[in-house]
Amino acid sequence: MNATVTRPDNLDTADAIAFDRDGRDFVLRAQQWLPASPESIWRFVGDCRHMNHVIPPFMRFRILSPIPDGVPPAIAPGAIYEYKLRLHGVGFFWRTLMKEVEYPRRFRDVQAKGPYASFSHEHTFEAMDWAGVSGTLTRDIIRYRPPGGPLAPLINATMVRRDLQKLFERRHRRMAELFAEGGDPAAELFGDKFTRHLASESPQHAPDPPAA
Repeated sequence: MNATVTRPDNLDTADAIAFDRDGRDFVLRAQQWLPASPESIWRFVGDCRHMNHVIPPFMRFRILSPIPDGVPPAIAPGAIYEYKLRLHGVGFFWRTLMKEVEYPRRFRDVQAKGPYASFSHEHTFEAMDWAGVSGTLTRDIIRYRPPGGPLAPLINATMVRRDLQKLFERRHRRMAELFAEGGDPAAELFGDKFTRHLASESPQHAPDPPAA
């Protein structure tokens, strides 16, 4: 178990979404406090089926990866998940490669194949009190490059940033609903068929995906 810590002075809000630029990369930073332990949140977000419950319906998200016996493979370096989604009337294939895993503190996945020129998503979970209630501050950092080469900034401004904003607004709203009042969505939605997490807390890494 992680030790619970008090709220840092520089944390102004428990729910925030912000965008930035770092060289050629665009960066999304989001944070949300939830009244649940890091382990409980990991059980949910560490199961690829959770996306069916937090992604906006307009994206028509669908899992393509085989789920033998109804249990997706556990998050582990080198694990691959494949999906299909739809944006602006166009269908996309997406292959995610799990890169780094430190249960129950953080994991990072990257797009191995999909619509972006590059896409990396780091998830972190920090046990933290908020207004006297024990819980977890979840943080997401997405570094991405839209397609389009020199047109990438325009594509980001007109479509990608807006889509990511909607996605995280919906995600935060649904996560707050699912974890409200002691909710345990992994157990409630997946029953006994939930993904087993890694027992090791040691950092684990996978090699980078081959260049497209």
